[in-house]
Amino acid sequence: MKKKTILAVLMSICMLFAFAACGSGDSSAEEETTAEATEESTEAEQEEIATEVTDAEYESLPDMSVFIAIDFSDASGKEDVEDTMIEMSKEQTAADALQMFAEAEGMEIDIDVNGNVKSIDGVEGDWYCEINGEKAADGGMTSPEDGDDVYWIMK
Repeated sequence: MKKKTILAVLMSICMLFAFAACGSGDSSAEEETTAEATEESTEAEQEEIATEVTDAEYESLPDMSVFIAIDFSDASGKEDVEDTMIEMSKEQTAADALQMFAEAEGMEIDIDVNGNVKSIDGVEGDWYCEINGEKAADGGMTSPEDGDDVYWIMK
């Protein structure tokens, strides 16, 4: 993808210079064409620089967004969390999404290696996960899809 972008930018620059060389001989028209070509080539160079990322950076870019909500028990005294968008990669799980949300909000959370949530923001109990209103078959180890609603509910 990077090679295609670079090739397209280079071809655009070459075409601009070719058109500028075929001008009418009017010096003011040539100046305008040259100025436009310079401006466009500068923009193209800036775009090329802005799109260059290392392979590791590219792999860590989020693939999708999900919406996290947390339903605390009434007895906890905690206010429920409404849908909050989290960007994540497709390989991550519902437990990963919760962990990323908790880190961003400064909440402590306890999740075991199987994706079972033991506590959220100091509220211990039996937590389960629903994705788009359906209980996740394997709890926090389920991988949501782009745009899914991920609810963590205390039993």
